[in-house]
Amino acid sequence: MEEYFTIGELAKKSEVSIQTIRYYEKRGLISVKARTSSQYRLFSVNTIQDIQFIKQAQAIGFKLKEIQELLRISNDDNYFPQGKMQHFASNKIREIDEQLEQLNKLKTLLLAATKQSNPKQNCPILKSLQKEDK
Repeated sequence: MEEYFTIGELAKKSEVSIQTIRYYEKRGLISVKARTSSQYRLFSVNTIQDIQFIKQAQAIGFKLKEIQELLRISNDDNYFPQGKMQHFASNKIREIDEQLEQLNKLKTLLLAATKQSNPKQNCPILKSLQKEDK
């Protein structure tokens, strides 16, 4: 017989808040496996692993929509779309490269700001954030 947890028990065991569980459920990342006679949600033991998967994926930068698809693939022993995973990885690499480029621009800007003492109107940080048409 499978073990089930109430939302409060699940929150404690997976070390997230009840609101987080409700949010994941609303977004379709986890699902209710059963209900009590008084309609309380019950979640399976596997939901704890799913929540850990979600938290680890978020920590390394995956978006919830991406995590939802990765969870679906992870939880289905008979489904592994290799081509889709390669395409996903390629797109994610491209996205990371774009983020790195933006971070390098920010780093360059911040380095410039630390190396000079400019009056407010010449501050490189403020100048880069202000619209050109002022």
